[in-house]
Amino acid sequence: MNGTIIKMLITLLGVQFLISVLSNSPEDRYIEQFLNYVIESDDFSIGFTGDSNALITISRPRNPYSYDLNLPLFKEFEGLKVFCYGDPNICVKDKKIRTNIDFLFSIFFFLSGYYEHINPHIRDGHGRFPGIASFQTLHNIVEIPVVNQYVSLLVNLIRKADNHAEIREQYRKPYFSLTHDIDHLSSSMFTRVKEFQKNKRLRKLIKNHFDVNRLIDFEKDLGINSSYYFMLSKNCGAGYNLSTNSKLISELADSIKSIGCNTGVHYSYWTLEKSIDKGLLMKLGTILGETPKNGRHHFLRFDVDRSYRILDDTGILVDTSGGYADMIGFRFGTSWPFRPFDFANKCVHKVWEIPLLVMDITLSSSTYMNLRPEEGFERIAKLMSEVNACGGIFCLLWHNSSFEYGEWKDWEWVYLKTLEKAKQSGYNFIRDVDILKIFEDCNGQ
Repeated sequence: MNGTIIKMLITLLGVQFLISVLSNSPEDRYIEQFLNYVIESDDFSIGFTGDSNALITISRPRNPYSYDLNLPLFKEFEGLKVFCYGDPNICVKDKKIRTNIDFLFSIFFFLSGYYEHINPHIRDGHGRFPGIASFQTLHNIVEIPVVNQYVSLLVNLIRKADNHAEIREQYRKPYFSLTHDIDHLSSSMFTRVKEFQKNKRLRKLIKNHFDVNRLIDFEKDLGINSSYYFMLSKNCGAGYNLSTNSKLISELADSIKSIGCNTGVHYSYWTLEKSIDKGLLMKLGTILGETPKNGRHHFLRFDVDRSYRILDDTGILVDTSGGYADMIGFRFGTSWPFRPFDFANKCVHKVWEIPLLVMDITLSSSTYMNLRPEEGFERIAKLMSEVNACGGIFCLLWHNSSFEYGEWKDWEWVYLKTLEKAKQSGYNFIRDVDILKIFEDCNGQ
């Protein structure tokens, strides 16, 4: 094998087993770390070594990380499309595995947003990478968690070679991360009256389709946790003045926390250009009772190169922006939370990403998927089945404005039935920040 050999060390019962692959790249080391997050065994860990005794050898004739469209072949293998060199094959002999399927590049390609990174010219009118132009859409896999499937295939290969390996329990379980972008606080002067906020009967008499308390009541009755993201200022037809609305926001935050939910920040439309105003973030923190370390981009104006650097600089620890505005599905090929790759510095970012799978407006808008409520629920249920089968987080965004008003009066049942189905299907409802304990602790971070 020509070039530098990277071999990933697996120690099993005191014997060194290796994954040998051509390259010596930070991209492979990033996937090494990711695999250590996800795969566990009492007998081995994953790392690099110079030993040539390989359990798995990946035949990689060239460095795939060329950062252009000169990609390895993308072909189907046992019902799953993979990057490979020639027709995909796996040979298991004498407890050794030889394959031309590049598991490392396959995982990296989707998890890092590689295709978006090498196509910076593909953006919509809001500067977002559109799902319709994605590699996943081109190959009809946008609603398939391919990264989860690659890891499962790799684990099964290790088992075929008579070694023990499994996906960590935390990654096998299904979780539900319900989130709300509070783009607007009120459509009525009465929402600023404390008595109005607390009186359900009065709120029914005076319709307010921006009523945050509706969500709080729903979630209290259902006994579920969620996360509410508040904006820092007015911009692009949304937001509010923190000073004039501080009392209302503070009261809402108290109500949210009283039922076990949490608050966060909804970064402004211009975050990619102007970053996050740390002064306003501290001001919001004073109102909420703590400075947010979690949030999401407004309008899903998210960029794999710029967003994470801004979030790291601001001290955001958990982001839930990683979904397409125009399509539902797995933008990063996974339902698992992960720490993204820093293309500029060739290392891992500090912030964790919870991939966003479904946004309410994506389903209903004529600009996007333009589905009827019945069709929308069917598509949600299909994605929920995928996550339930492979583990991870089903992250749903439902705005506080998506009720009663206009077309949304026909969608309320979809929201409630989705939550009921999640409970019946065994999903664990979590707040976004809970992943820091669930997933970081299991990895010793």
